[in-house]
Amino acid sequence: EKKKEEAKETTPIIDQVLAYYKSLHSRARPGTKERAKILERLREGYSAQDLIAAIDGCHRSPHHCGENDQGQKYQSLELLFRDSKHVQMFLEVPPDGRVSKRKKLKLLDGSEI
Repeated sequence: EKKKEEAKETTPIIDQVLAYYKSLHSRARPGTKERAKILERLREGYSAQDLIAAIDGCHRSPHHCGENDQGQKYQSLELLFRDSKHVQMFLEVPPDGRVSKRKKLKLLDGSEI
């Protein structure tokens, strides 16, 4: 009973996130699996604005926009909201889409990692 009430309360939020995604992917037809992923992220404390920002981050990432060895776009809702790690990763994509390379650390023996 409690879950039904929570689902009713979150439905407009889920619909808002889906509407934004569909504004970028007009042919997308999200189903129950995608709705469940969004609900899981909302339960973890992410807001609708966070999830929309993650969608934007994914669309700023050259790799996820098809600039990769396969020439494949990786922008599915299932990927975006797979887990909190993915949401956080997309939230951290910088405005210019360039992900900076990690600086190498020099060890005491002179080697780098």
